[in-house]
Amino acid sequence: MTNSSEKISTLAARLRGAGATMRRDNDGAPVISIPTGREKVRRARGEDFGSNSAGHLKAFIERIERLEEEKAALASDIKDVLGEAKATGFDVKIIRKIIVLRRQDPADRHAQAEILETYLRALGME
Repeated sequence: MTNSSEKISTLAARLRGAGATMRRDNDGAPVISIPTGREKVRRARGEDFGSNSAGHLKAFIERIERLEEEKAALASDIKDVLGEAKATGFDVKIIRKIIVLRRQDPADRHAQAEILETYLRALGME
C-alpha cells in the first residue's frame, strides 16, 4: 500500500467514525461524503437508525457503562492499596512515581534522568 493510500484510508476511518461514508467514483477516485448538521441531528434523534444500528449503539453504550463501573471499582481498589502502603509507612507520592517510571522504556527513563541531572546542575541544585 502506498503512503498516500494509507493516509486516505486513515482519514476515511476517522471520518467514518464521525458518520462520513467513502466510495469510489467511476474513475476509481475516492469520494468522501460528510454528513451535514441536519443529518447528524436526524441520526442523534434515531431517525436514520435501523433497528440493527440502534441495537449496536445500545450495546456499545452498555459495554462502556460496564467498563466505567469496572474502572471505578479498580480505582477504589488502588486507593485502598495505597492507603495500606501509607499506613505501613511508605510515601504514596513516591510509590506513584515508581509506577510511572516502571511503565517507561528503560532507555527513555535513563535519558530523562540524564537530562534532569543536567538541568539541575545548570541551576546549581545538585
